[in-house]
Amino acid sequence: MGVKVGNSYVSEAALSYAQSQVNDESKSKSGSVLNSLSKQFKDVKFSVGAQPFNSKGNNNISISPNILRQMADDPEKRVEYEALIYDCQRELKNSGNRPGLSAQGFIIGSDGGLRKWSISNGDGGKKSRLLMNMTEEEFKQRLSGRLPDKELAKRQKLAEDIKSANDYLKSREGEIGFQGGSVLVDKDGNISITSAKSTVTFNESKRAAQLAAVKSISDLRKLIKILQDDLDDCKNGLQNNMCDEAEVEKVRKMIERAQSRMNELAAEDTSKTEKGTIFIDLLI
Repeated sequence: MGVKVGNSYVSEAALSYAQSQVNDESKSKSGSVLNSLSKQFKDVKFSVGAQPFNSKGNNNISISPNILRQMADDPEKRVEYEALIYDCQRELKNSGNRPGLSAQGFIIGSDGGLRKWSISNGDGGKKSRLLMNMTEEEFKQRLSGRLPDKELAKRQKLAEDIKSANDYLKSREGEIGFQGGSVLVDKDGNISITSAKSTVTFNESKRAAQLAAVKSISDLRKLIKILQDDLDDCKNGLQNNMCDEAEVEKVRKMIERAQSRMNELAAEDTSKTEKGTIFIDLLI
């Protein structure tokens, strides 16, 4: 069963634990609260003011500096947040073996609010990130195992939306240039999707215009060198799913056109030389 302590909703076991710990004479009010917490909760990796997704492992708890000061100055706040940390530790332990989970943690913000973040591995090595504000009702669900019907329906709808968002990202994994994405949930339960896409394209029209303007063999050699660089870029893009074979083929065909033009210019130079020789013979 859950109980309300200050602005936090915690389990009775957590409250009892925190109350027994805060009266321990070995703890100095002016001492390091964070060091004391690390000794109490040995399985937790504590940090100060960290951002979500910046830690490794499945047992991270970050605490805002002003909350640590409140815990040092106010015994009641010490009880409240130690009880909250107790429950967070239990939740991290319970969810730490979830398939695909690579990292997770809680953040106790400057306003005392709680957020939970996680990073999961999807198919093909893609990572999915999730950030959620833990509301009082969600703590009730965790502590008592159930929610009022209205809240339960809302939570189920959110879970379905998150799944749909992750399915959408998964469906894009074969898309040219798709570099993965994340699903984020704000405090109101609104979902947003961030994704990255990078592609390699061959500027066929520009190179065609440059080829048409070439009048000398030396200029054509410079253009062929540029086209070879374009070909290397497209081949690398193909290997990294940033373009398809059709893009590589465009460059190959343009190189063939340039080589054909090279033969034409060489023939023109030969013709000019022969004409010059005939003219000289006539003069002699």
